[in-house]
Amino acid sequence: MKFVRALGVVLFVLAWLVLLLSSTITWVANDPDFYLAGFKKYGIAARTGIDPADVEKVPQQFVDYFNSGEEYLDIRVTQSGRRVELFNQREIQHMKDVKDLVRFGNLMQWLSLLFVAAFASAGMFWWQGRRRRAVYKLILAGCLSTLVIIFLIGGMALVNFQGFFLVFHLVSFTNELWMLDPARDNLIRMFPEGFFFDSAIFIGGLVALEAALGCGFMVALLRGSKAGKLRGL
Repeated sequence: MKFVRALGVVLFVLAWLVLLLSSTITWVANDPDFYLAGFKKYGIAARTGIDPADVEKVPQQFVDYFNSGEEYLDIRVTQSGRRVELFNQREIQHMKDVKDLVRFGNLMQWLSLLFVAAFASAGMFWWQGRRRRAVYKLILAGCLSTLVIIFLIGGMALVNFQGFFLVFHLVSFTNELWMLDPARDNLIRMFPEGFFFDSAIFIGGLVALEAALGCGFMVALLRGSKAGKLRGL
């Protein structure tokens, strides 16, 4: 029984980390304004020769593709005065892998949310007395663990982002389609390393903020419940 309880605690803490991380990544991946801001920062229109009006349309087309039933991405743009397909076959195949990764993140978001909600509800509505405080402590532990892990990962990314970026791709993909040539492949021109560095910092910072706010809220609940000031605790 103790083993089952301990396992449940560990799974809850991990699920909280997965929930915060997957929810944030899913939100960013489906925000066309985020892509567009990066395109403007790195001068993608000038870098690729793509018509600026078409560059502004690409982010929404990415988001539409991630949320559609289409297997392959099909985007046409005006580049250097000619109407062409934005990506070659290798890039299109890689984008299919990216879409699968985005969908996996979305699946993990919902699975972790269901687990956290079920576990927390059991404590909030079925448990009594101090055991309800245990739920708050578990959520606090999840938030604190998230902060620690995010800071560790963030530290590694800041020290050696190229190495971090390489490990991410080796873990996330089972092929080498992500190894593109900036001399001919538009995908890597549109998403240079700096774009991914900015994305990692933004996502990590957002997750850390969410976890910190969660810590503060849980501490307030624990203090309030201990003093008997919050009704129903």
